[in-house]
Amino acid sequence: MAYFDIVHGGVADEPLMSRLGYSRAYTIGSDTVFMEKLSGNVSHAILQGKNPGAFMRSLHAQAVSAFCFEDFEAMNKVLAAASEADKPILIPISWLFMSSPRLQVRAISRARRLVSVASEYKAKTILATLASKKSHLVSSVQMLNIGRFLGMRDEAAKRAMSAAGDVLD
Repeated sequence: MAYFDIVHGGVADEPLMSRLGYSRAYTIGSDTVFMEKLSGNVSHAILQGKNPGAFMRSLHAQAVSAFCFEDFEAMNKVLAAASEADKPILIPISWLFMSSPRLQVRAISRARRLVSVASEYKAKTILATLASKKSHLVSSVQMLNIGRFLGMRDEAAKRAMSAAGDVLD
């Protein structure tokens, strides 16, 4: 199974990502963009935010590749609709570990809940680092273990690690 990551521009080169166990790293800015609401002429957009209305209005837009909930705040209605529309939920790993310890506990708790609720609704998930520095990258083995830590079974974590390739190619 091929594994993929999504990172900020200039963070990962092909040899490095290969050593970390990934087939490819998609780059924010060239391969995909983050938006709060869909606008402009983009082919792959990841919608990010807290506004359920913006998510619901964009469910069937072909340009929307995935949804990313700010603060990992699980929105049941959006998760159910995303599952029906076959739109995956992005879980950015770097957000879990790049904050203060107090906020880290909250982020991990919410991410675990998001994984649980997404699993309940059978929504696809994507695990990606969204690394903005090389020091934020993790290997594919570490990513698999983070998926397990968040409550995914091995097969679900592996599917989540390869889902970016299905969505962004």
